[in-house]
Amino acid sequence: MDFLTFLEGLSLKGNINISDETLYSISHLQYLKELDLNGCRKITNSGIHSLFRLNLKRISLNGLNRLTNSIFDSINIQNLEVLDIGMTNIDCAQCLLKYDLSNIGSLSLTNTNITDEILEVLAKSRNLKFLSICLCPNITNIGLNYLKSTHSLDNLMLTLNPISSDAVLKLQTEYLIRSQNVDILIL
Repeated sequence: MDFLTFLEGLSLKGNINISDETLYSISHLQYLKELDLNGCRKITNSGIHSLFRLNLKRISLNGLNRLTNSIFDSINIQNLEVLDIGMTNIDCAQCLLKYDLSNIGSLSLTNTNITDEILEVLAKSRNLKFLSICLCPNITNIGLNYLKSTHSLDNLMLTLNPISSDAVLKLQTEYLIRSQNVDILIL
């Protein structure tokens, strides 16, 4: 795989044959900045741990249900700009409280266990432009209220959450008052 030495982005999305061995073989790609592993369900913590030397800016792990919290000991999370850990078994609440996410610009937490407490922490982020919190049953109107203080947010996805339409309307109004154009998608 020497011909891939200078590769900066790699998408293996949806490939059911990708396994930890594949990640071992790409772990030497020192220029790799973007890695999309959505739906590569054979990948475990061991494969993610093999990527510890990489300085990734974007990583998508959506649907990798064999992963646990320990993957964050391998990924340089402080350098990440885009993180998708939706539909995983990762205890997002614990991880998001433990690690510095100040550089994250795009965060997908679809179908995870996040709570209002996490939204309070995320609301303090200066760089967060995109947030997907679809199918998160532990979010309430209180959590959504915390997002009113987020000045960098451009896109918020809220599909199928136990949040009232009144709370969403109040959030939209708050952004309009500040002349901040935020796309709030609710399906």
